[in-house]
Amino acid sequence: MNIGIFGGTFNPVHFGHLRTVEDIREKFKLQVVYFVLAKIPPHKLHKNIISAKERYKILKLAVQSNPFFKLSDIELKRKKPSYSLQTIKYFKKKFSNDNLYFILGSDAFYEIDTWYKFQEILASIDIIVMTRESFYCNENFLKQLNYTKEKDYFINKSGKKVYFCNVTRLDISSSKIRENIKKNLSINYFMPEKCIQYIYKKQLYTE
Repeated sequence: MNIGIFGGTFNPVHFGHLRTVEDIREKFKLQVVYFVLAKIPPHKLHKNIISAKERYKILKLAVQSNPFFKLSDIELKRKKPSYSLQTIKYFKKKFSNDNLYFILGSDAFYEIDTWYKFQEILASIDIIVMTRESFYCNENFLKQLNYTKEKDYFINKSGKKVYFCNVTRLDISSSKIRENIKKNLSINYFMPEKCIQYIYKKQLYTE
């Protein structure tokens, strides 16, 4: 089985997340994609982030209508900041006989050399980088990570690959949603209606 792993802060989740992951699911014929919510993101310790419990509830509402999308609460169970490598090891152990793909946005991938034990991440799992039409693949960057280009992907010495895949461009961001809420502007059509209703009901992101 082909399984995708897509982690993030989801503060909050929106159609940009959902549509791009749906693109990846179809192109790579993934039977399931696990959305992994970061409880305490190491790169965002000082950002204005609502509780993991609330973000998880919103994310659950967002993915429940898609039979190929599932939630994982593995990082919510950890008391300390959670690292992607830990999550990858968890999924590799749980799905030892399946093909796993770690899904990233291009911005996140270009910062991967700042991640905890990033070389081990690159050597342990195939990575799909979600790109836009204007995205330029910096091959010099990949050479620094010991990758060589073969066919339509880059391959690590370990045999693991990095794929670059164009996805639907939706100019939606979590920060824009938070900003609109604070300014009492509409967030309609940025995310599923059930998520919008929940945010308003709980008065989230108002401060």
